[in-house]
Amino acid sequence: MARAVFEDFPDADVSVSIVWVAMLRNDDETTAGVASAVLTDARVHQFYDPMRLVGGAYAEHVFPGWAEQTRSALPPPYRLFDRFRSCSDRTPDTHPLWDMVLFYDRGVEWSDQIPRPTRWIKQLAFYGSRNGETSTSSGLFYRDDFSPRPVGSDWFVELRTVMSQMVPHEPEAQETMRVGVP
Repeated sequence: MARAVFEDFPDADVSVSIVWVAMLRNDDETTAGVASAVLTDARVHQFYDPMRLVGGAYAEHVFPGWAEQTRSALPPPYRLFDRFRSCSDRTPDTHPLWDMVLFYDRGVEWSDQIPRPTRWIKQLAFYGSRNGETSTSSGLFYRDDFSPRPVGSDWFVELRTVMSQMVPHEPEAQETMRVGVP
């Protein structure tokens, strides 16, 4: 994903922080290290969070109630409705936010409270490529709001859309923007 940011916006004055989190059965520090080796751009800063503290902090302090909002936006026969009914009963440390990209404008103040991102993208479900498509990042996404139903999209489409809206097209007008992935 972050590679798309640098390929499509090579001169963008951005800082990308990636937090690798063990969420799936095969996720561990070694897997995170292999994945992180692909991103060699000096603007990328990567971290491994085995305790899922970053995603838990975002779930608790920045996006409290995200699972309830998601559940209320999905009609009961929707295939993810039951999954989010159980998620809303979990605590942020057992069900942190992940598969999310956060965008911060330059100059955002960081203190003991996590600032709310300027824009964000959350992948709700992954279903892979369909009908021979070359992209393997197809799924359901929210962008900036958990209230509507998620939309079918792709990480690359979502990143390019938000980046093109946030990054000025004239190089001299660019500001540093932080892109984070909890």
